[in-house]
Amino acid sequence: MTSLPDRQQAVALIEDAQSNGARLTKACALLNVSVRTYQRWSSDSAVSADRRPLAPRPEPHNKLSVEEREAVLALCNQSEYQSCPPAFIVADQLDQGCYLASESTLYRVLAYSRPRLPLIPDEACHPFHAKAATDSTAKLPPRQAA
Repeated sequence: MTSLPDRQQAVALIEDAQSNGARLTKACALLNVSVRTYQRWSSDSAVSADRRPLAPRPEPHNKLSVEEREAVLALCNQSEYQSCPPAFIVADQLDQGCYLASESTLYRVLAYSRPRLPLIPDEACHPFHAKAATDSTAKLPPRQAA
């Protein structure tokens, strides 16, 4: 996306080139802007900012409802499926004649429902490295025992 100041500068440069006798296609080509883009940018009285980020985005019609997401989580948390990957769960459910969601949807729902863990300091992950700096043997020259 092109920022508003860059759009304004591009439109000003193209208009300046046109006023000096350049053709529109050549002026736009120098800035790597299509003629249609220039026309869209300069269609109003003033150059406007990009409205795509603010455009309303409708929800997909096939988005899972809250109840369906809870049913997927309940299925994955059953004792027989707790240690199984989503591919196995989907295949087993299909063998039983039940289809709740696709494999990728199971992965997505499980990832979304998993609690985010706080960052753990390196010492907590690797206690040996934290202990080695304070150990009395760490101060000895190499290849000598305490």
